Amino acid sequence: TGISQIVQETYSACALKSDHTVYCWPTSTSGNNGNGQLGNGTFVDVTDSGKLYHATRVKVANPDGGAALLLDNVTSMSTGSNYFYGSPICSIRSDKTLWCWGPTTQGSVFQGTTGSSSVDLAYATRIHMDTDAASGISNVDQVSSGGRHICYLSAGKVYCFGANIAGNLGTGDTTAHLYPVEVTLPSAATQVVAGGDITCAVVSGGQVYCWGTRNQSLTGNP
Repeated sequence: TGISQIVQETYSACALKSDHTVYCWPTSTSGNNGNGQLGNGTFVDVTDSGKLYHATRVKVANPDGGAALLLDNVTSMSTGSNYFYGSPICSIRSDKTLWCWGPTTQGSVFQGTTGSSSVDLAYATRIHMDTDAASGISNVDQVSSGGRHICYLSAGKVYCFGANIAGNLGTGDTTAHLYPVEVTLPSAATQVVAGGDITCAVVSGGQVYCWGTRNQSLTGNP
């Protein structure tokens, strides 16, 4: 009870409760936590069908090496499309910092590292602005997780990072970026949504701008 938001990932789902805690549960007996989607500190899949839909609290790694802490003070979670790749799940805490967990294997970028299961996140982890470990991203108003990239809204500006397969980072090229880059928009943004190698934003005045793949006319530009 007391659910304020639900996020669906390919093989799992998470819910934000009104007490600002986050719970995740497996929705399939295949690949539901092999990349840390449940945020419980392990990369162990739940293979017992009797344990499907059993929710557990998302955890934060203890910086002192002790017992894991519980993720709290969460005000909102990521939006985005249910992409056919496993997608990371992100949350914004009350201090407007950005925390994510789950798969990074398709190019979603965390802590300046791309690809491979060795950098998947089993715990909710604060995301950095650059190579300085103390430079955590802050002042985040909204976040969206695509299949291979993440974008967030901060004071009317849109920032993206990750794989740039089809120009979905809005940088004018297809070069991957390890850390957030600002997207140039004609006016202040009010919402951003990342999908499968595409990103769209709503700007003041209500106009919608999209960039990224033009497969199946996704950008709305025939």
